[in-house]
Amino acid sequence: MAAVLLSAKGAFTELERALIRKRQHEGISFPKKDGVYKGRSRALNDDQAAEVARRAATGEAKAAVNRYVSALPAQSMTIPIASIMATFVGAPQVLADFDL
Repeated sequence: MAAVLLSAKGAFTELERALIRKRQHEGISFPKKDGVYKGRSRALNDDQAAEVARRAATGEAKAAVNRYVSALPAQSMTIPIASIMATFVGAPQVLADFDL
């Protein structure tokens, strides 16, 4: 009996989450059409991203690169390594050398 209730609760939760995502998508799409919604600003500017790419290309450890990024001005906390790696979208050869 408990397994059935747990399954039903999971199904309702999944449905509710899908509705929330749909409403969120609709709420963002209308301002985006009007040019009002710009999204989240970039965590690193172009110069900082180039420095991270240079450090990664030289084989510096991910933790050291992350410490460098967190020490930058206006960086009050550590940026997740996935966000740092997102700066390498245009540089797959650097990603291959970075040992993800």
